[in-house]
This record gives sequence, C-alpha cells and structure tokens, in this order.
Amino acid sequence: MPAENQLPVNDTQSQLKSSAPHESPRPRSLLEKVFGRMGPLFALAFTAMATLLRWASDGLLADHAPFSFYFLSVVLTALVSPMGSSFLAVVLGALCGHLLWVEPRFSLTFLDKSQVAQIVVYILVATLCALAVAAARVLRVSDYIDTPDN
Repeated sequence: MPAENQLPVNDTQSQLKSSAPHESPRPRSLLEKVFGRMGPLFALAFTAMATLLRWASDGLLADHAPFSFYFLSVVLTALVSPMGSSFLAVVLGALCGHLLWVEPRFSLTFLDKSQVAQIVVYILVATLCALAVAAARVLRVSDYIDTPDN
C-alpha cells in the first residue's frame, strides 16, 4: 500500500522516453575527423592566402573586384572544415576585401550604394557557395555521378 505523501509514478513519461527512436549521429568524414577542430585556422589561413593573391594582382585590378579571391577562400574552407568555419571565411573575406581594396582603403565607411551592394552580393554568393559545398559533402555527390568510360 503506497504511503499517502508518495505520488504515483507517471508511466506515460517513461514510455515516451523509451519509445523515442534512437538517433545515430551522421558518420563523420575523414576530413571532419582530422580537421574538424582546426576549421577556424583553415578559414584564417585561406583568407590570408586570398589576401596575398589579391595583393599580388593589385597592380592589375586596382580597386576593381575586391572580393574575387575571397570566394576561393570560402570554397576551400568549406571543403576541409565544418560549416561554421565557412561562415567565418565569408565574414573575414568581407572585412578584408572592404578594408584593403575598397576606396577609401583601411576604412569601413561606404562612399555610395554600389559599395554596399557589392559587399551584400559577396556575402550572399559566398554563403551560397559554402552551402553548396557543404551539401555536396553531405550528399557525397561525387559517388553518384556517372563518368563515361574511356
């Protein structure tokens, strides 16, 4: 006989907990296992590489195409690191591109609407690139592509 101050056990809560399907985590790729924690370092390294490439071509490009090499940084980061690091590469590319290559240089000010549009377009397209690479990694698209026999 249960004591008066003891509450009855609610079986529905225990049944819900036990009937919930056990979700197994998505298997991690070798790159994620090896490089997963180093993602922010890859974002920094690839952004620095893109900055050096853009600096080397500054005589040719001047103040045109300030974000062009930073797309490469985003894609390379997305290939070898988690999604958050890809977004870090997008932000770093936007900051470096605007600070270093958009007039007035070394300033975060915008002179006109075209500069605002330029950075917004970069952020949108670079984010879409990162999402596309991440989706390709998850779906392992390369496993499903039929290649013609030579």
